[in-house]
Amino acid sequence: MILGNPYPLAPFPFLVKGEGGRGVRVPKEQHISMTPSNIPDFFDPQQVFSLLKGKTESAELVQSESANRPVVFKSNALKSVETNYSFGAGLRIIASGRLGFAVSTDPAKVQSLVDRALESARFGEKAAFDLPGSCTPAAAPALIDTAVSALTLEDKDKLGKEAIAALLAGDSGVHIDCEIGTASGRMVLDNSRGLHLEAQTTMFDFSYSILHVDANGLLWLYDGNMSHRLDIRMPAQVARTLLLLKKAKQVVATGAPETVICEPSVVGTLASSFLAGLNGKTVLKGASPLGGRLGHKIIDDRISLAEEPFLDYRPGSAGFDGEGLAKQRNVLIDKGVATMYFYDLQTAGLVKAQPTANGSRGATSLPSPGCGNLVIPPGTKNTEQIIRETKNGLWVHSVLGSGQSNMLAGDFSLNTHLAYRIENGEITGRVKDTMMSGNVYDVFNKIGEISSTVDDSGSSIFPAISFQGITVNG
Repeated sequence: MILGNPYPLAPFPFLVKGEGGRGVRVPKEQHISMTPSNIPDFFDPQQVFSLLKGKTESAELVQSESANRPVVFKSNALKSVETNYSFGAGLRIIASGRLGFAVSTDPAKVQSLVDRALESARFGEKAAFDLPGSCTPAAAPALIDTAVSALTLEDKDKLGKEAIAALLAGDSGVHIDCEIGTASGRMVLDNSRGLHLEAQTTMFDFSYSILHVDANGLLWLYDGNMSHRLDIRMPAQVARTLLLLKKAKQVVATGAPETVICEPSVVGTLASSFLAGLNGKTVLKGASPLGGRLGHKIIDDRISLAEEPFLDYRPGSAGFDGEGLAKQRNVLIDKGVATMYFYDLQTAGLVKAQPTANGSRGATSLPSPGCGNLVIPPGTKNTEQIIRETKNGLWVHSVLGSGQSNMLAGDFSLNTHLAYRIENGEITGRVKDTMMSGNVYDVFNKIGEISSTVDDSGSSIFPAISFQGITVNG
């Protein structure tokens, strides 16, 4: 049975590229580079479990392989065409009540993997859970599109050249980097209680960045999208980039904006504080401002935040999590009220809570609490209308980093990367050297409008939101 997903932010983020929450990459040393002639077989789980018999209470083996085929353009020209293979395996055991873990990229070294897992258990954390013996997912989201695999080198080359040509037609002075990648992957999870699950996926990744240089300095813009299906949005993305670039050429003073309109990627940066606060491990450590706050209103009742694991083709979709538990829809915030914490098995066991199927992991890492697709429902007005109705504001398209203040407590201090001044409903120009700051629990209680349009180019599906109460300096 093919279920789950080895690629998304949760549960198996082992070969996803991107920025602004679009994905993560496991450290390079945890995978081996291979050619088709030396792709290894997987470990035989029964052989592994046989070697552990009588030495452990239970064991779990997670293995993943992938083939990634990117076409890369640098400075407006084709640079490279690659085919990269990777493989990784992680063995987690419970021996004498303690957790052991070892990883390998060589399936021929079975005994070494077993020995290292047993050795690590001597110093491991006390186990607070049992591995699942069965899994019946509520749904199996679509994660494979044959059109992705059918996309040829010539197709990718053409798509990249078309994007570059369209951008240069809008501004001949920009320098463009572009990447079109297709990938396929397989993940297998086995445990000594008889559980066997598999996940297969395809992945399409299109992204570009442009560098514009003029008398106002350097300006860098990025756009792209990632999906398990062939999802080509290039014309709309290029049109948006050129519009942003055109509006950015006039630099104006920041002024003293009363309203700050944050694009979805910026909303995601701010909302990460809520995820940190609802993370069961953070609550366990006593570091969460939302500890003991379930059932309490924490933000505007127009805001809900849900994990939606069954959306077709989205990078965060899965039938089961990284520990073999059936995924479920989790509502973290319901109309402004904090409703649940999310856990991996170990954290749930330590706090004696019911598991929430949020064990997020790569094949070569231990699970930790994490979420897949996150959704904030849209509002009723599009972003353009919200801008037209703003007399004195700032439209923030993107920010640098994730904040320099205590984001766990909700405090943020963010340098804007690309932001525009709004006066009487008109964008008058780009502002530079501007910082926005505040506390998310404060500003999410001072919401003006929520846009009807959302960004669904990755695993976070968020609208734009206008806020009062954000301090702007610049």
